[in-house]
Amino acid sequence: MKFENIIEEIKVMPIEMKLQLKELLEKYLIEERRAVIHKNFKKSRKEYRTGKLRFADKIDDLKRLLLSSMMKMRQIRTVK
Repeated sequence: MKFENIIEEIKVMPIEMKLQLKELLEKYLIEERRAVIHKNFKKSRKEYRTGKLRFADKIDDLKRLLLSSMMKMRQIRTVK
């Protein structure tokens, strides 16, 4: 089914069904966001355990970490 068809179907639904659909979509979006957060948490925890995750409590240290990370990303892009 095409997106346009779905939209047209929603337009003709009664208001009660539209509200139910809205609630379901909000619930699904929340679940998806939680899954992404959980995935990022697991990745960060793994990086922390392997010593790859670094923290900075001073602005100069943070700038240095960000600059280092950006340079590594550029190197990866040029290799590909």
